[in-house]
Amino acid sequence: MLKQKADVLEKRTAFLQQIHIWRQAQLIYTPEVATLLTTSTAVDENGSPHVDVAEHVPLFLPSALPAHVRTSPGLARVCNMEMRLRKVEANDTLSDIH
Repeated sequence: MLKQKADVLEKRTAFLQQIHIWRQAQLIYTPEVATLLTTSTAVDENGSPHVDVAEHVPLFLPSALPAHVRTSPGLARVCNMEMRLRKVEANDTLSDIH
């Protein structure tokens, strides 16, 4: 039981590190997310979330952004790319199940 808790903690820590890396790139390519971050979670100066559980950190993928942000000229293309990626992933998963 203690080993399992340690494994979960280790995975959560690694996940938070990956989120931190993601957040740095995200803020460069979608700076609109910065305002959403400040209103949804407490973050430090690097954009890292202050949460106890990594699974609760909002990622703010393009499809999760508010409509007025998604339809801006710069993000419309990114949202389209995310949709195409999700379709490919769904088709791959369906093929694996089939």
